[in-house]
Amino acid sequence: MDFTLDAEQVALRDAVRGLLGKAYDTSETRRAVTKEDPGWSDKTWQQLAEMGVLGLPFAEADGGMGAGPAEVSIVAEEIGRVVAPEPFVEAVVLAGGLIAKVGTDEQRAETLGKLAEGTLVPAFAHVEPGSYFSETATGVTSTKSGDGWALTGVKEPVLGGARADLLIVSAAIDGGIGLFLVEPDATGLTRDGYTTFDGGRAARVTFKDTPATALGEAGTDQSDAIAAVIAEAQIAYGHESLGAMQTALESTTEYLKTRKQFGVPLSTFQALTFRAADMYVELELARSTVTWATLVLLDGGDATEAASRAKLQVSKAGRHVGQEAIQLHGGIGMTAEYSVGHYMSRLTAIDHTLGDGRHHLNALTKTLDDHTVVEPLP
Repeated sequence: MDFTLDAEQVALRDAVRGLLGKAYDTSETRRAVTKEDPGWSDKTWQQLAEMGVLGLPFAEADGGMGAGPAEVSIVAEEIGRVVAPEPFVEAVVLAGGLIAKVGTDEQRAETLGKLAEGTLVPAFAHVEPGSYFSETATGVTSTKSGDGWALTGVKEPVLGGARADLLIVSAAIDGGIGLFLVEPDATGLTRDGYTTFDGGRAARVTFKDTPATALGEAGTDQSDAIAAVIAEAQIAYGHESLGAMQTALESTTEYLKTRKQFGVPLSTFQALTFRAADMYVELELARSTVTWATLVLLDGGDATEAASRAKLQVSKAGRHVGQEAIQLHGGIGMTAEYSVGHYMSRLTAIDHTLGDGRHHLNALTKTLDDHTVVEPLP
């Protein structure tokens, strides 16, 4: 099977790499950007919009580019290469993906075009405090209120929730989980933002009889749609992790070649080169798994299990590559000023977003009885 990129995909990769490489040419640049709210660069976000990146997965009729999972994976991986803080997966793949999947024609026309233009940044409010990650959520309740709905409850952490121009909120309805649109200035809405350990932004979002509009058909259980879009986001995060691990590996091997100890490069010591080789093996195994999961999406299959497999492998590989990168850099790897620590922080944050490795391992073990036992050869 040919996994090489076609000419248009190569052009997309090179364009995004060139843009982000200039925007985040040093770790100092990224620290300066993440130090100030909203935690990412409006200028870079607008440049991505002008390039058509923010509308990649959306239909042309909705103001998008009509691209697919392969193009999304390319962008996510380039974001990971420089740990760019722009919320591409959160706003485009996750929040935008939900609008594209279940929104009415009017809702898609009103929001996706603005998202593609970079003038609207949505966020998905789904995870609830005190609970482990789940595709379902019942901590926020919905009640019919006139022509609309009213939401009550708490969501936390909501990635990008304090800055979001529009909130897509999951809430309990009769017979399942519904999706709702909440405006940032809605009454009864409180957003308490804070900085995450990787330099990103999250918020505790509280609803108290907050006016909301049903996303899609009112009263419809959207659990399947939520699970499907979460799987797409998990795979995209996998590609972002691949980009981060690739840079961490490249930085480490370059350091081993140039840093000298006892008058010779560190790469002279076989034990250290073996450890770098193990990093490479973990990265390539993760790459194979994430690429396979992307192919499942391309084929239009049920990507939920594939996403769990990819997320589990990325969890293991990210921890191994990140920790080894820091250790093989020695004391400098432990400093906040050095770039390798930023990659480890981001890899850890991705691991704990939309279910960590332990969560996906537990989910996969529950599917073991779905597989036919292979009879031994005679």
